Formats: sequence, structure tokens, C-alpha cells
Amino acid sequence: MRITRASRDAVTYSCLNFHYAKCIPIYLYAYNIYNDFNEWCGCILFGLGFNIAIPNMLNCISGTCLELQRVALNGKQDHNATSKAVAIAMHELKKDAVLLRCLYSYADTGQNHTGIIYQATNWIYLGISKGDTYYEKDGKKQHRRSINQLKKRLNNKYTITEMGFLSVRVADKYLYVYPFDKKLKKEFLLKQKPYPKKELV
Repeated sequence: MRITRASRDAVTYSCLNFHYAKCIPIYLYAYNIYNDFNEWCGCILFGLGFNIAIPNMLNCISGTCLELQRVALNGKQDHNATSKAVAIAMHELKKDAVLLRCLYSYADTGQNHTGIIYQATNWIYLGISKGDTYYEKDGKKQHRRSINQLKKRLNNKYTITEMGFLSVRVADKYLYVYPFDKKLKKEFLLKQKPYPKKELV
């Protein structure tokens, strides 16, 4: 398995074709993943994320705390291979983002995800993050902050409904963190909760 920096075209294709969200986040670092046969498998993305309160909550300053935003791979890998790809991407990211102190990411309960990849790569589970409200138009979701900025640009002449957006409540998510900083790791381990498991049907 090998890794390279990903182009915008590679990111676009992998996010729209390999990830359930079908959208491209605002990212800072993106990596191509190739399997042992040198076949391209997709991209893994990292960025600041939408939640501007997260760095403070994790005792970090902005820019030293990044979100693992997408594991947009083609689905041909088993959990072990996917976990290996994430671990390689995290290692590469740490070389590129020298001030990075920790990563965080979410597992979406709405997709019946529990964070198996994070558990396999020794992330620390901190509990449930309550779902936020997004707004949807033409099949695309936008965060409320983006909509509020749009309203301001339009001098608040229109309501969200008049602009054609529907309110969508996003499912709760499991919050995981991966500290590179030893001091942070000690703090997070004090707050660690047992890994969530899939419910048996």
C-alpha cells in the first residue's frame, strides 16, 4: 500500500462516487491510497471541519486540531486494509502538518456506523455528539453558518424557506479523537468511554 498527495479531480471523484455523503468538504490535506497492486482506491481527507468549537473543547488552538473528514475509498478493501490506509494517511499528515496536536472524527449513527476503523487504529472514544441542523436545497446540504452568511449577503431580505432551503436534522454522531500530543492523550484517556458496538438485529 502506498500514499501520494491527491489532486482536486481525484478528491472530487472519490467523494462523489465512494462516500455516502456525496459532497466535497472544505479540506486542507488530501491523500491518494493505492493498494499492493498499485491500483488507485480513493482518497482520505483532513481539514478544519465545520465545528469551530471543537479545538477549544479539545484544549487546542485553531490549526493544531484537524478533522478526518472523509475516508472515500472504493469499498473493495476489508476493514483491515481500510484501517491500514487510515493509519498511513495519519502518519503522512503528521509529517505535512507539523503543528498538529490531535485529530478528531465522527461516526454517523444515521448510517449505522460505530467507528470500527477508529477503534482498529486506537482512537479514543469520547461519547455522542448531538446532531446539528443543516439546510438542504437541490439535494445538497449546507451548514446553518453557511446559510446565515448567505442571508447576510442578501441583507436578510429573505427567510430560509423563501430561499428554497429545507431544514434537515442530522443524526447523532460518535466522537473519536486521536492525540499526537502526550499531554492531550492523558487528558483524553481520563474522559474515555467504552467503544460503541453495533446492535444485533
